Amino acid sequence: MFKPSPEFQKRLDKDRATDEIEAKAIKHEQRRMRTLKGISSTAIFFTFASVPVAEYAADVRHNQELQANSIITVEKYADALHPENRTHGILNIDGFGSENANVLTKYFDQAIHNVEDGVELTVGYNDAPLKYENIADKAIELANEEGITSLSIVGESGGGPIAMEVQERIREKSSIAVTAIYLLFAPNGIGGLRQDHQDQMNFIDDAKGFPGITYSTPIRLGAEVAFRSGDYTGGTFSQNTNNFFTTVHDVSNSISEQKLPGTWLMVDQALQIANADLKTRFENMKKAPAYEMRPTIVYIGTDNDPVVNNKKSSGEISDYANAAHIPYFYLNVSGVVHGQPQFNNDAYIKALGGAKTEIQDSIHAEQARASLHRITSIARPYNSAQTPQG
Repeated sequence: MFKPSPEFQKRLDKDRATDEIEAKAIKHEQRRMRTLKGISSTAIFFTFASVPVAEYAADVRHNQELQANSIITVEKYADALHPENRTHGILNIDGFGSENANVLTKYFDQAIHNVEDGVELTVGYNDAPLKYENIADKAIELANEEGITSLSIVGESGGGPIAMEVQERIREKSSIAVTAIYLLFAPNGIGGLRQDHQDQMNFIDDAKGFPGITYSTPIRLGAEVAFRSGDYTGGTFSQNTNNFFTTVHDVSNSISEQKLPGTWLMVDQALQIANADLKTRFENMKKAPAYEMRPTIVYIGTDNDPVVNNKKSSGEISDYANAAHIPYFYLNVSGVVHGQPQFNNDAYIKALGGAKTEIQDSIHAEQARASLHRITSIARPYNSAQTPQG
């Protein structure tokens, strides 16, 4: 009987291990979603069945005040690796269920540095009302303070649609060039999510029927416990029971210390996904003046992502980009987990390292094209009676 060569056998073993990791990730997420639905329903019942009206109202008012006194922030996370690149920034925007983009910045920017260097910037939602205008304005303000003249933007998951809104406002409201946009597991609206997660969005409609429910601490507790269902669903009954109460205790402490996003923020984040109109964002890029640089789009996904249908989303976004003549790349990375950039981070580093030349060439070509049109637009009034055209 013929046997594979040792080199080929190693590759088979590696592929098999990767498949097992991805299969486990899918099963884990499916189990988590089933638990989420049950716990969210329980939390809604608990809120209205066991909490006195006066206590509920006071809790809602407290959380509404917390939101009113919170602001979105954009902060410098780290300097550029090389001083000569300090005029370029990398703006990181996280997605659903996140309070800030610090973990994304810490790990994913290691892969970005295989392509480009710059000052690392992180967006903090901070339980404030989620408005992309505020993110963009804060980014412009910090960029001006730091002497940053160009930006690349990273949008993870639900942060992808937000990133597309942010880049549009930055280009409209400032002279900062947006050179590249990295869309990491970004859904093209609700239709870009897996079915379980499309169903999850129904909690928004459920919440609308109850006054103040998105500001209720019990709802916040129940939702966060549900999101952590993987901590208490993988062992024996006794282990799961102990782990469940440990999770509830940990989440309660985090909520009391304001370390976790409020339910109202998660609703805002979900609405950003639901209202995403990426097609229009690309059409507006096409309408921009010819002397304005067009960002290179890099979509990074994995076939077995249990949250976002990357094949569907990336395919649709690719169509939008091609129709608008916007440079576009798709990188399929195996063995990574949605929302956990720290997991198998080497895979991201390898994937972006392999695409380094193509991405850099695209960015440089766009810089040269825009520069040429800018020079032509400036020179034309002196050489012709015609009004400069885009």
